[in-house]
Amino acid sequence: MNHGSSGLLLLVIYFLLSIFLMPLFQGPGSEQDLINRAAAASLVERTTFDISHFEKERGEKFADVKRVGDRVYPDRPPGFTIVSAPLYALTRVVLGEADDANLRAGWFVLRFLLASCPVLLLGIWLFSSEVDAFSLGVFLFATPLFPLSLIYSPLVFVAVLVYLAFRVIFDFDRVMPGRCFTAGLFLGFCLLCDLRALLPVFVFFVGLLFTGGREVRNRISYYLAGMLPFAGALTFYSWWVFGDVLAVVPMDSLRLPVLYTFFEMWFSPSKGLFFYAPVLLFSIFAVFTTKAGGTLRFGVKYSLIVLALVLSVFWRDPDAVFAVPASTFAIVLPMFLDPLFDGESDDYSSLWRGFFFTLSLLFCAIPLLSYPFAPAVLDYPHNSFWQPLIFERLSFAPNSVEWFGFSSPWLIAVPATALLLVLFAVLRTARYPARFAIGILAGLLLVGNYMFLPDLETEKAKPYIEERISRTA
Repeated sequence: MNHGSSGLLLLVIYFLLSIFLMPLFQGPGSEQDLINRAAAASLVERTTFDISHFEKERGEKFADVKRVGDRVYPDRPPGFTIVSAPLYALTRVVLGEADDANLRAGWFVLRFLLASCPVLLLGIWLFSSEVDAFSLGVFLFATPLFPLSLIYSPLVFVAVLVYLAFRVIFDFDRVMPGRCFTAGLFLGFCLLCDLRALLPVFVFFVGLLFTGGREVRNRISYYLAGMLPFAGALTFYSWWVFGDVLAVVPMDSLRLPVLYTFFEMWFSPSKGLFFYAPVLLFSIFAVFTTKAGGTLRFGVKYSLIVLALVLSVFWRDPDAVFAVPASTFAIVLPMFLDPLFDGESDDYSSLWRGFFFTLSLLFCAIPLLSYPFAPAVLDYPHNSFWQPLIFERLSFAPNSVEWFGFSSPWLIAVPATALLLVLFAVLRTARYPARFAIGILAGLLLVGNYMFLPDLETEKAKPYIEERISRTA
């Protein structure tokens, strides 16, 4: 009963936070949100992916775009624009054509339906599958999926589809060709949204080669039949719009790493996945403790996890000024969590579970209280950027209550209380609650001491803090 009621409480908290918080800002970071909305509006209003009209209305040039003469196109494949278009058309009936007056309302609807709802729906499915409250809490709140799900971006949408494709194929002893076709459709559309989906496309294809039996050829054929039309559509789009079939490949993001890059992308306080979500280390440890080792499902899952870690050091955007940390891993994060969903961390110490969960929850949620995009040049953004914004400048994230003309810095108590309720909901299901509570307390103390350590990079962060304050003044 505790697991069920706690899981339901976690889902309700996520739903309410996704409605309450509205992290849309002026300036860097939110530009991708504006580009995605402009592209959807342009496709509906003008039947083109060209967003130059919105750039002129804005009076300021977009940065992350491709330019062909006077035309301006998003610097991303078109899949997310295509899936956004019918939803934009529905909101247009109520709000009218996209402009500055209805920007926040239009953005909110699209973000909620295409970023927050996929996480919520997958969470409901996991809850109905009797995933424990700890794993559900990690999925909803304790990875970079949490801040990304409150931003109008294709990353979370793609992540959920990749995970569903994995479950559709590899959750069954006998892999039916029809399921392979469904997974191919999911992954094909992922590819049309984000080229990093090539990684799961390849890994699942190789996994199908090892399914055995006389239907291997049929499985591969059905899988490709679902995926290849989308790959063809992406190729045609690149040739039709840019005159080059390889134009959609982000060559600038492909870089040879140095030794420091591995630390930076995996463990650093600025961008490291395992710094922002150390609870994911349980998934890595599960390689050595799981009872499912040696199965095809195990091999496919961990092959994708390892290759995603490797890809992250080669595929990165060194020119990004502001970004959600660890977002490079976003599309495979549910795969990282699958060992937790399978109960492979249940035997780990309650103390360590409480400690790592608390660290992950706070490190991922604190940015959402103010400005979720970290300045790329900062090495310790929690300490030097978010701590001054929240505790010294009282610069908090916009919220939906402001629509009704009510604004107060005390509204920060709403998400802060929600985070405490998340900790309570997970604590009450722990095998040893006292030990879990000690882990929570240790996590709170560690994060507090780290955030309030003086002089880590105060001068380096000051211009970014001043810029943020000036844009919200």
